[in-house]
Amino acid sequence: MRSTRLLSTSWASAKVMLIELFPTHHRTTAYSLGYNVTTAALGGAAPLILTALYASTGNLLLPAYFVALTALGTGVAAYINKETAGRSSTQFV
Repeated sequence: MRSTRLLSTSWASAKVMLIELFPTHHRTTAYSLGYNVTTAALGGAAPLILTALYASTGNLLLPAYFVALTALGTGVAAYINKETAGRSSTQFV
């Protein structure tokens, strides 16, 4: 039950951050394309990639490295993301 709360909290904040990256007139299209393409490419291919890497290396920790690398990339993206508070939702520079 705790893990569900933790995941829902992180997913909710990520969704808001991604949506606020785009002006209102492009918001849903830009968000859905960005989210769905990366989810399909990385999420859909992850089992295939990890299975191939495991078969070639025999390293059982590869899924842990994959998750850690993904978390690192997410952390870097969140760090360089600009704050949108006080900025107009319709006028983007």
